[in-house]
Amino acid sequence: MAENIHGEIEFRNVWFAYNEEEWVLKDVSFKVKAGETLALVGATGAGKSSIINLMNRFYEINKGEILVDGIEYGSTN
Repeated sequence: MAENIHGEIEFRNVWFAYNEEEWVLKDVSFKVKAGETLALVGATGAGKSSIINLMNRFYEINKGEILVDGIEYGSTN
């Protein structure tokens, strides 16, 4: 339920490609605590929109883990 979500988001060694082996994200790790603000800045094609799309589960990651409040949200091994 939404009232149980605090909002901490963590990417652990996330790899993602829209097409096989054409990596958009390579081994990305970061943690944003509940209440913090994250700014994603970079050149076109750097993966900013891909990170947002992965957090919204529009795509599945290829490797790594995404955690919300310490609970596995998306992962592969």
